Amino acid sequence: MRTRSTLVALALTTIATVALSAQRATRPSDLQGLWTNGTITPLQRPANLAAKLVFSELEAAEYERTWLGEFRKNFPPEI
Repeated sequence: MRTRSTLVALALTTIATVALSAQRATRPSDLQGLWTNGTITPLQRPANLAAKLVFSELEAAEYERTWLGEFRKNFPPEI
């Protein structure tokens, strides 16, 4: 009798878990919020950095400097 109640409890838990995960999967993503360009963090890793997992502080400063130089090419110089 005890084994049967354990199996029933396990079956109900499994059914509930499957139902909850299906509900979560069908819910659309909530992308509301504040979006800014206040950081240079890209959404995708650049191809030339694909093998690099971590930057040293010196590499990060160099990347930021070169990125900023390229970014400024898109705007006229300040007067």
